[in-house]
Order: sequence, then structure tokens, then C-alpha cells
Amino acid sequence: MKYQNKVFPKKACFVILSEITKQPRFDRSKLDRYLDEISIQRGYFPDGIDPFLEKVPTLGQWALIISKELPVECERAVIQFPINEVSRNVLNENLKPEVFFISCYTSMLSICFESIEYFRNKFPSAKIIVGGPHANFMPDSFLDSRADIVWSGEIDGQLHQILKQAEGMKQSNTTQPIFMKNTSRLLTPNTLDWKLYLEYSDHENRQMPRMMISRDCIHKCSFCVPRGVGKSIRERRKSLDIFKNDIREYRSLKEDDLLHIRFTDPDFLWDAEWNLQVVELLYELDVTWDCQTRIPNNLK
Repeated sequence: MKYQNKVFPKKACFVILSEITKQPRFDRSKLDRYLDEISIQRGYFPDGIDPFLEKVPTLGQWALIISKELPVECERAVIQFPINEVSRNVLNENLKPEVFFISCYTSMLSICFESIEYFRNKFPSAKIIVGGPHANFMPDSFLDSRADIVWSGEIDGQLHQILKQAEGMKQSNTTQPIFMKNTSRLLTPNTLDWKLYLEYSDHENRQMPRMMISRDCIHKCSFCVPRGVGKSIRERRKSLDIFKNDIREYRSLKEDDLLHIRFTDPDFLWDAEWNLQVVELLYELDVTWDCQTRIPNNLK
């Protein structure tokens, strides 16, 4: 498929790795349950929505950014590995993916290897691209895997380059993965595919979307903001203009003026000046919010 002079897949699949467990529900922290109880009491959940039912795994920003860069015509699917019944139906009946995107935490490394083997055997012609935290810090771990591409760094603006490289690898019948790193210096963070997020990561009618507007950056790019003791940590922040558009898009997708969001930033309250700008904007947009975050001692 040609899309703005670039070649993209017609069908793509995002893989959520999960620990093998016999528990019918995903573990949830006491604090998370407590905040949800408060949300229920304040009416942030509509009737018929029970947040304590089996929780759908949340897509990471890596997947949401990739999805935003794919053309509208590209079919998307999200499946969980180990494969459950729903995922099996998606793969067997509705989708023959041309590319799999897998984001791996270190704790999920063994399951990630299993997923690569599973998809390689079931869909030998599909491209398998692995990224995420473990690929950033220890890419050599995937040296003997059957992945096509192991990607380190932010993926923003690099998707076409990755897919082109993966296609070339397929044609050359190379057996070892190709290791690639981000080489771009984007001035602003990319926007996310909120529609994919709402469809796969939460109850469709849930009135408490989760949102992240900052994240730690390991690459020390020029557009990241230093923070922390001695300014040793660099943080990538979403611009307030993009954040405002995200809020509007959420309202449009949910067709409801009432909007409550939960910030999942690891240090949402660290920078009082930045936090004040965000809170003032939320007040201006008539959005209520809560957060589950670390609070520094010097917060004023």
C-alpha cells in the first residue's frame, strides 16, 4: 500500500505481553482500587460500568504513537500474549497481520521470546518488530531471537524507516535481527491514537480516561526538560497545545461534556510551575482529575 509516497502495511497487530497467571483478574494495587472507589462515589463511572471487573491491559505509548503514524486504511488489532480466546479469534478469523509490534519490559523477557517464536511460526511472512524498555537498555538480549528488528529509543517519525528496513531483511532472508536506534531530533512529542486507546485499553464508555503528558527520557535530547536533584533526570513533556487538543478529542470520541481523567505520569507533581500550568488549563477546560504519583518533599 502506498501512503504519501511511503510503503505501509495493510494489517498491523500490537502485542500486549502479560504474565501467565491462573487468577481471573489482574492484580491491582490497594491505592488504585481506593482511587476507583472514590471515582465511583463521585459519579465518574456511568451506570453499568464496574471498574473492578477483569481489567483490560493498557496499551503503552509506544503502541499508540506507532498507530497514530499508520495510515487510516491500515487495519489494527491488539492481542494479548499468552494467547487467550479473544486474541485467537482475532488472529484466526479477522486478521492476517503483515507486521507485529511488541514492546518488552525486562520482567517480560521470557514471555517476549515465546511470543516471537509463536508469531514467527504461525505467520512466517510477517515482520516482527520489538521495542520498549528492555530493547533500549539491553538490545543484545535479542541477538539470537527470531525478531526482524530490535528498536532502541523513541519511535516517533521513524516508522517508515523501520518498516523499510524490515522489508529489506525479509527479502534477503537474514536470520539475525537488525538492531536500529532512533536518529531523529523531533522538537515536540507526537500525539497518540486516542481512538485505539479507547477501543482496546479501557471500557468504551468509561468516563475516567488515563493520560500521560510527561515521561522520563533516557536519550538526553535537546527538547527534554531537566528536573530532579542536580537536574540529573530529563523529562519529555507534551506541549500544552497538544494536550488541549487531546482533551477536545477525548470529548468528541466520548460524546460527553463530563470528563474526568487520571494522570499516570510517574512524577506529575514534581515541577510545581509546570503542574500549575496544567491544572489551570484543566480548570479552563472544565476537566476534573486525579493522579497516582510520587510527591517530592519540596512541593509547595
